[in-house]
Amino acid sequence: MILLRFIMFDYITTLAFCKIPVQEASVYARAFMEASECHLGLTLFSIVITTPIYLVFNIDSHLINLPQKMARIMDPIIDFTFAWFVAGARFNGATSWFWSVTTLLTRQLVATMFYLLLALFPCST
Repeated sequence: MILLRFIMFDYITTLAFCKIPVQEASVYARAFMEASECHLGLTLFSIVITTPIYLVFNIDSHLINLPQKMARIMDPIIDFTFAWFVAGARFNGATSWFWSVTTLLTRQLVATMFYLLLALFPCST
């Protein structure tokens, strides 16, 4: 659910602020947007990039059962690694065109921390 909120935040902000494909910094999202209508391309990109993430969460998380001691160490590492990937795939490209005064690494770190904050303090549903 947290990941869905994060992806929806990226999707909605991109729909609101990005009017033409050239404004999108993500090369992959821009390619989808140029191949078809801008909003349709963004929607297709979101589906294509999100589906494997949900498959990993829904299939692998039920098959892997780590011992308690190892899980205490590995869970934060996995959370941070996954947050870093999602931040790069989703948030970093979406913010680069309206937050261009910062570096790529800064946007990546802020997005990762934002994702982890959502994971630590989820909104009630």
